[in-house]
Amino acid sequence: MILGIILLIIGITGFVKGRVNVTKNRELRGGGMYAVCTLFLLPLPVSFMVGLYLGWQAAAAGRRVDEQTVMVAGLLTTWAPVVVGLVLAFAMAKPKMSAGQPMPGPRGFEVQMGRMDLPPGGGPG
Repeated sequence: MILGIILLIIGITGFVKGRVNVTKNRELRGGGMYAVCTLFLLPLPVSFMVGLYLGWQAAAAGRRVDEQTVMVAGLLTTWAPVVVGLVLAFAMAKPKMSAGQPMPGPRGFEVQMGRMDLPPGGGPG
């Protein structure tokens, strides 16, 4: 439960900031960050849904829920996204950028509008 809450905080923080620190010198940005943050958001809702399903199945059969099955399901739904997310995070991490350094990659094109480029009438729109 505590691990799920920690992962939820890391996932939300990653989505808000747009990057996740992986090590002291490496961070995760871009599509890989979104994949890892999504994986980190999964344990709590998936655990809840699996527990709900197991309880529903046991109630429909008129028996009690097996504690061993619930424990295994809880471990799998928590640790599977963690392991996959950490492997992806370390594999896709990039060196950290300094504070003043611009983001790498395409940024479109710059539009410079001078006085002669205004529409007729002299003002915008």
